[in-house]
Amino acid sequence: MGYKSGQGLGKHAQGRVEPVELSKQRGRRGLGLTLPGLDPASLHWDSSYEIINLKEEINWLKGDLHGPLDLETLKSWKKEGPKDMNIEKMTDFCDEKLLHNILSGKDVFDSLTSDEIHRARSRSNPFETLRSGMFLNRAALKMSNMDARFEFMFTNPKYDNGEPMVHQNQLLYFADVCAGPGGFSEYVLWRKKWLAKGFGFTLKGDCDFKLCDFFAGSPETFEPFYGVKDDGNVFDPDNIRSFTDEVMKGTDGKGVHFMMADGGFSVEGQENYQEILSKQLYLCQCLVALCIVRNEGHFICKLFDLFSPFSAGLVYLMYRSFKEICIFKPNTSRPANSERYIVCKHKRHDCTPIKDYMFELCERLWEFNSASTKDITHCVPLSVLEEDDDFCNYLVDSNNRLGERQVVNLMKITAFCRDQNLVEDRQAEMRKNCLALWDIPDKPRLADRTTPEEAARKCGFIDEGSLTTKKKLLKPDVLTKSFHSLYDWHCVPLGSPELHIYLGLGRNKIFRWNPNGNHWTRENQFKAELSPGTILYGEMVPELIGEGRSQKKRFALHVVDAIALGYQNIAKMHYKDRLQRMNLYAAALKKHEYKDKWPVRIKQPVPMEDLNDIFHSLSVRYSKSEVRQLILENEEYWFQPKGILFVNSTKEPWCRFLSKTTNYHYYFHPKTKQSKFDKDRPPDANANTLECIEKQIFWIWEEGVGLQKEEPVAGVVHKDDLLIFISNKLSV
Repeated sequence: MGYKSGQGLGKHAQGRVEPVELSKQRGRRGLGLTLPGLDPASLHWDSSYEIINLKEEINWLKGDLHGPLDLETLKSWKKEGPKDMNIEKMTDFCDEKLLHNILSGKDVFDSLTSDEIHRARSRSNPFETLRSGMFLNRAALKMSNMDARFEFMFTNPKYDNGEPMVHQNQLLYFADVCAGPGGFSEYVLWRKKWLAKGFGFTLKGDCDFKLCDFFAGSPETFEPFYGVKDDGNVFDPDNIRSFTDEVMKGTDGKGVHFMMADGGFSVEGQENYQEILSKQLYLCQCLVALCIVRNEGHFICKLFDLFSPFSAGLVYLMYRSFKEICIFKPNTSRPANSERYIVCKHKRHDCTPIKDYMFELCERLWEFNSASTKDITHCVPLSVLEEDDDFCNYLVDSNNRLGERQVVNLMKITAFCRDQNLVEDRQAEMRKNCLALWDIPDKPRLADRTTPEEAARKCGFIDEGSLTTKKKLLKPDVLTKSFHSLYDWHCVPLGSPELHIYLGLGRNKIFRWNPNGNHWTRENQFKAELSPGTILYGEMVPELIGEGRSQKKRFALHVVDAIALGYQNIAKMHYKDRLQRMNLYAAALKKHEYKDKWPVRIKQPVPMEDLNDIFHSLSVRYSKSEVRQLILENEEYWFQPKGILFVNSTKEPWCRFLSKTTNYHYYFHPKTKQSKFDKDRPPDANANTLECIEKQIFWIWEEGVGLQKEEPVAGVVHKDDLLIFISNKLSV
């Protein structure tokens, strides 16, 4: 064909001699387009630049080596001046050349489209395919990453000595601030289920919590707040005060065990000024933590760059408010951005002056509107920061380490933009190893499609026909036959004539068991909320608030007993232990405002020997129509009692008595003659939930019971006769 070695093809050997180069086209841009910063000859990606640790490095800085600060000293530290946007000159707490490299590295992206950056970032980040896992968003997986890396100090908090902060019959209280749509909370609720009670605070609107999307962790025990201004603006001091009040009311004045803050906003086109633009957000999130976190509690908050004197001073104030702090960047935080978290461990009891000082700073910044040229430039003098060698060295080292990592990954993204053939081949391995390390199932995000039948089986609910029996009514002939020992029985006031078994599948998906038809029926008008896998035995009760013309009526679910709470079967516990667990559950569900939802309340039984206490607690109220009504009331509401339910918590043949010698209760087995005190109660003496329901006795308050001092009626148990019966039993 006339080919000669070393020459091109064609009549005049004009064909290409060199091999075809790999494409350097950037995405879908024109073939000839070049961009500043993408084509220098020195730009070559070397994977040895990047250091990846599955377990990120943790460096704590101890803050409890110093004594408390006083408010007057703190007030003297504040310095105001014109706004300073010269971030490139803020090099007191980082290497000057490193800061220049970070800022110039970010400048490269100014000439790229967001789509190009997104594709290069997705290809270059070893942890990118983790995405959001089974959760609402990436934030949820980020919190799971940090919780696991810090040995679950948030979802399983402990004191310095290793003792747990939250015991078996206690709730874990947490707050999620500036955190819509709520990924952090979804993770905590998934990890702890209904045993975590959450308080949320975030902006209304597009940034609001999306509770309907909490697929992994159901949100019945989480309540959003928006402050007295009802807008969720954390910059507003009045909102902070009102949110603090609500949290303190909801935690018996103690505060939450930990608070999370993940605030941020778009700084597109102003990436280099993100830290300066975020200073008020930094301050207000830290202030809320000092207001609502209990002593010894924890705090975690997203920050960005920490180069400015104001940011450094704020970190210093948190360092003096907690026993230890750590500046930490999790693997789930993209390595090329400036995001990092401050983790504050064990809040000090003597940090109130710092909280008060930060409140003054907050109010002052609130006075400055966005158009103001004035600003707070320093919250701690530079001289004070530099005098503390431990703090100063820690912050400089942290900024330099994170800055170096950021520069490397900015360079990596730039290289991946330049060369479309570069691939990060560790992504699948990192995803698998990280999820295993954090104890997160590797499964897709799916809405719960569990049927009532499936949930009931999972909860251990099996109706073998005991619920179809006709309810037993208290009649004169029943007294002596049924109440062998008073100490087996408990009295529960009823607010309606009907009790049912209810199953919750999350939010308002509630079903009622139909024992005759042997199936579950959806309660579409039921406005209470129950966590998935909850089976309760109770009644819908009309509650009344107020008196006369201002009286309001609402319904509530009053619970007598339970089979399962959040897929945890409690049916075989003793009745009193079940009640303790149910009370904890109701406390977790309790809301500040119910609006269109129904409260869930636990009936508090009275020992049968103390039945007269119920009669003494009855009082008279007037309805809207000025009709006298006999009612039972507490601080929040009142209702009209319809009768008494007698519950036997002892399983036959055991009986419970009171020892006249020791004055202690004991259990007695009539066949074996075995006796056991309450503290040694045999498990087979506990009547489970269905056995309690099967043996229950209803005393309907009808004409002739004597509540209105009326005369006895044949066939109706009069209250005086019942009290005489009890008195005679006790005297034997």
